Amino acid sequence: MLSSGLLDPTFHPIFDSPYFSYLQGGDYHVFPDGRVVMTGQYMLSDTVRGYEGTYNLVWITNTGYLDTTRTHRQANGPLWEFSEMPDGRFICTCSCSQYDGQPVDKLFRIEADGALDTSFHTGFSYALLGAALPLQDGRVYAGGLMMNNDPDTLRLMRLLPDGSRDPTFISPHIGGEGGWWPYFGTAVFEIFPFRQDQLIVAGQFTTVNGEPRGGICMIDTNGTLLPEFAGTALGPFTYQGTTNAVITNVYWANADSTALYICGTYAGYNDGTVNDTLQRFVSRLLVQDMPTSVTEAPPAENSAHYSIMPNPARGWAAFNYNRKEVAPGDGMITVREVTGKIVATLPMQGPIGQQVWDTRSVAPGAYMVEFRDAKQLLHAEKLIVQ
Repeated sequence: MLSSGLLDPTFHPIFDSPYFSYLQGGDYHVFPDGRVVMTGQYMLSDTVRGYEGTYNLVWITNTGYLDTTRTHRQANGPLWEFSEMPDGRFICTCSCSQYDGQPVDKLFRIEADGALDTSFHTGFSYALLGAALPLQDGRVYAGGLMMNNDPDTLRLMRLLPDGSRDPTFISPHIGGEGGWWPYFGTAVFEIFPFRQDQLIVAGQFTTVNGEPRGGICMIDTNGTLLPEFAGTALGPFTYQGTTNAVITNVYWANADSTALYICGTYAGYNDGTVNDTLQRFVSRLLVQDMPTSVTEAPPAENSAHYSIMPNPARGWAAFNYNRKEVAPGDGMITVREVTGKIVATLPMQGPIGQQVWDTRSVAPGAYMVEFRDAKQLLHAEKLIVQ
């Protein structure tokens, strides 16, 4: 769709193609240039290039046609959720045991061109990837339901670059109502970077480590449950025989990071203090009003302080500065690509302040944020754009 909400007339309807038909939809990823890669199960009839039969990873051009310049991939079962890594690779889940003719776990990784990454092994016998938060060093937070020998501990974990579990992250025990849909009831569907060392985790659950958390909680980067969202509860929503009480997504509601949007399938939200039965599917949460929120200590008097929140960022990123002692004049915040190319400049006006930047203007990846005055570099920090 266009920004107006109208359909983009330059994008051909994918289903109206002589070379392509749906069998089973899956997940999709849109690249900055408008190309699309889709998982699921599809029937291709490209006799000229030899793509005939069932395919499970399919590339579409930015005009909506089957991409004839790329290699479409086959498996012996549908591919489902997948998530892009900072280096362009993807982690995928599937109902298959083979991909491109090679054996795979139920959660595996592919290269940017769709080829299997044989260096990544998780050993999962079942995997629903509800959420993934890749890190720049190759590790990745994985949420959903990953079954192996102990399914109760595999709703949230951190994986090392080779696919094995990161032993430095202690997976919290996430519990819930088994009668809710989907059939397994309890799963994580969102991992949201709130602050540099804090993550908001959302999904379909009622407890975390035995404490009441209705579909949302906050943890640190070691997996420790934090007091925010204590006592929260979601009201269940029933429709056509299925019942949900789930938060599926979390977003910043504004550029100054003072509020969040949560959305999912629920009817009623209790924030631990106030029970609002009229809340339904989408709610706005004020960050300063979290019942047990922990505010960051202000920087020490007469000391320089710089921060980027959130990092990694999806949407708006806030660049905060307190350069009281070291830089009396105005300065500049510069955002660079890894090649050194400048993609944004923002003024620092006065010794203390904040600038916000819309990261959606650039492609996902790593960027360097530099805080400078007229004479010197004051601070530099890496920003991950998702």
